[in-house]
Amino acid sequence: MKLPDEMVELAEHILQTKAGHFDPAEFEDRYETAVVQMLKQKQAGMPVKKEAPVSPPSTVINLMDALRRSIQKERLVEKKGKTAAEKVGRQSGKRKAG
Repeated sequence: MKLPDEMVELAEHILQTKAGHFDPAEFEDRYETAVVQMLKQKQAGMPVKKEAPVSPPSTVINLMDALRRSIQKERLVEKKGKTAAEKVGRQSGKRKAG
């Protein structure tokens, strides 16, 4: 696959500017930490704390439904516009040339 030279240069620039040394000691695995903490609590006979379930936001919008409503509104506006234009056209067609 042949890529434009500009794209290759841009990719090389991004890699050079974002590249760095990875030190695993700086990386914190929060999942592992949480599991180890839970196991220690169980071993000590303490009850394991359960996080409250996160409730979904009350203003969730179904994008497909919103899109359908938008399209329906647009079609109604187009139909009304065509109907008005047809009425004007009919009226002008009824006039007799003079």
